[in-house]
Amino acid sequence: MSLENFAKFSEYLKKIEEIVDKELENGLKNIFYVGTGGTYSYGMPFKYYADQLSDMPVYNEAAPELVHMNHKQLGKDSLCIWTSATGNTKDILNAMEYTRSKGAHNLALVEAKESPMEPLADDFFAEVPGEIMHPLIFFAELRAFYKRGEFPKYEKLVEQFSNCGEAFENAPKLYNSRSIYYAARTYDAPFHFVVGAGATFGTAYCWGMCVMEEMQWMHTKIINAAEFFHGAIELTEKDTPFILVKGEDGGRELVERVERFIAPLTKEVIVFDTKEIELPVDDEFRPLLSSLLADAVVYTMMKPFEVERNHDLKVRRYYRQMEY
Repeated sequence: MSLENFAKFSEYLKKIEEIVDKELENGLKNIFYVGTGGTYSYGMPFKYYADQLSDMPVYNEAAPELVHMNHKQLGKDSLCIWTSATGNTKDILNAMEYTRSKGAHNLALVEAKESPMEPLADDFFAEVPGEIMHPLIFFAELRAFYKRGEFPKYEKLVEQFSNCGEAFENAPKLYNSRSIYYAARTYDAPFHFVVGAGATFGTAYCWGMCVMEEMQWMHTKIINAAEFFHGAIELTEKDTPFILVKGEDGGRELVERVERFIAPLTKEVIVFDTKEIELPVDDEFRPLLSSLLADAVVYTMMKPFEVERNHDLKVRRYYRQMEY
């Protein structure tokens, strides 16, 4: 995360806080993170945190499924939060039309300068740096919890997080050499495991699906560490490559359980551990930032895999290449 983009965080957050405050005044009852593919994964950690911090229901839904499931909690008192890089994903546009028809309030953040999402949104932000989208939509729910009296240290966290730009910018450097080494040894392996849990499962899910599968066409098993010992365990063979994403919340112990199991079976392991990253925040806030830290470091593997496999990250066979 560059310092230049991080500096824009506070500017956007003030506007989002005003939106959340107004929605609470209007009777906000629940929050929906809605996405597809990578943007679906973005809401996973925030749903996980919400279940521990608040009595307010927070949902994370896949856009195409939401349209067809008749969710009984979606309605005029719902805040639906959307993010997009291109701003033109069909499944997102269809779902936004659907949530609007249910009377929900649509808040959308897009990297693109223009997007057909804009007329479907009640509040729309264009040209938002992708690096700050995740913290912005997370702090949106934290703001709601704060105003409800459930997260009294919100303002303290905002103040401390605003000083984390340099730490987030430098964090990937810890893993550059490790990522290069791992990619060089495993780029042609027939199969990879990607494991996370708790707040880091969303990072594992997005990395495995969006990069390894979609961008590199690699056969990958993305698994929550809580479920690894059912089924997936039997796919572990000698020197099966593993990517482990460890945070500092309740999911950490689950990933470490997998780590202990595979230790005598394979040496082809890379561990992204947020505890290794120094942050100018109180220790009590580190678990809440685990998913953001994991996002900041895992993608150091993108370029090494591209180089080792001689496979351009932008090349697709099917995705957005045809109608389906």
